[in-house]
Amino acid sequence: MKNFDDISLVFFSVFLFSVTGGYLIAEFALKPMFEATENLDRMLKDTLHELNIPIATIKANVSMLEKRERDLKNLKRLERIKYSCDKLFLLYQDVDYLIKKQMSLSFKETFDVMDLVKESVKNFKDIAKDLKFETYLESCLIFSDKRGFVKVIDNLLSNAVKYNK
Repeated sequence: MKNFDDISLVFFSVFLFSVTGGYLIAEFALKPMFEATENLDRMLKDTLHELNIPIATIKANVSMLEKRERDLKNLKRLERIKYSCDKLFLLYQDVDYLIKKQMSLSFKETFDVMDLVKESVKNFKDIAKDLKFETYLESCLIFSDKRGFVKVIDNLLSNAVKYNK
């Protein structure tokens, strides 16, 4: 019986040493990866936050310039700057959305699908002036991820514009 207890003690000691050693080796090996991921997340969030400031500055200055400008050519240039700034802001929102989605934050809200689709169609009318867009929707409230829904609608409209002959 004493031999069996000695064997059990040796087996338990080897098992405990293996588990502890494996844990320490894994922690030591994975720690740089976790630190790099954490630093990358922090840098991405900081960069994203810092991107919002110049976007707001550009929008404010374009708005002020539009109020004083009378030359049609310059107004058209300001309109292009404004449009590009809006596109940049949409990219900002996309990255912000993806970061928050990875953190598993809930994005569900109630919104009217008709209003959302009409707004998306309005944005694409400027790009595809020769295409005719018609919406046959009635008011339809849903509870969903609005930003994700906009991305789906915009993707469908974008493909329709690109591949429509």
